[in-house]
Amino acid sequence: MLPKNVFEYLLKKYKIPYNALKSILLHQDLTIEIIEKLIQKFKNIEKMFKYLSYNPSLKIEWIEKFPDENWDFFEISLNPSLTIEMLERFPNRGWHFFNVSQNKALTLEMLEKFPDKDWCFELISINKALTLEMLVKFPDKNWDFIKISNNSALDIRMIEKFPDKQWNWKSISMNPSLTFKIIEKYVDKIDFINIYANTFDYHYYLLDISLKKTKLFYYLPLCYDIKRYIIQNF
Repeated sequence: MLPKNVFEYLLKKYKIPYNALKSILLHQDLTIEIIEKLIQKFKNIEKMFKYLSYNPSLKIEWIEKFPDENWDFFEISLNPSLTIEMLERFPNRGWHFFNVSQNKALTLEMLEKFPDKDWCFELISINKALTLEMLVKFPDKNWDFIKISNNSALDIRMIEKFPDKQWNWKSISMNPSLTFKIIEKYVDKIDFINIYANTFDYHYYLLDISLKKTKLFYYLPLCYDIKRYIIQNF
């Protein structure tokens, strides 16, 4: 049986070939102790820290331990392990805020801390990290509400807060984040043909509440299974 830390075991027992180095540097179980051993074993490897910049388990401690190495901050800007602490600790290291805009690690705190950076709000509009709080905090930015309509981060509160924006109801009707609250409140806007192709989760125990609205019944196409449920059970 291999020990818990497989990398530690392999480094001690075997001569790791150079062509395996990239795979090791990208592995999610990498630790700073292993990085130190790899540096000793593979000295003067130009791309070592570039590969580490891609590692999905990247930690600020790694950068702090080797601050003068050739880190690729363009790629770290895309890394899902990005934190606001990294941005604050190394503010002048070539961050690419276009990349941060599409990073799922994006937070409201990052936008607030660095408001004058080159954020791309069209990209943030499709980012699953999008929140209502971001829209409220920066209402005058170049948001794309057509793209937000298709974003699985869509929340009914966004529609309620910005009812006059350019929402795409065909996209909302197909959005997996669609809920009965949205259907009930905006029944005259919902595209029920597109709902038929939607994979969103609904529960029959909600039907008594949602479908007693006569208006909703008449908007449903014959092919839609909720209407079939009504026909069969009422």
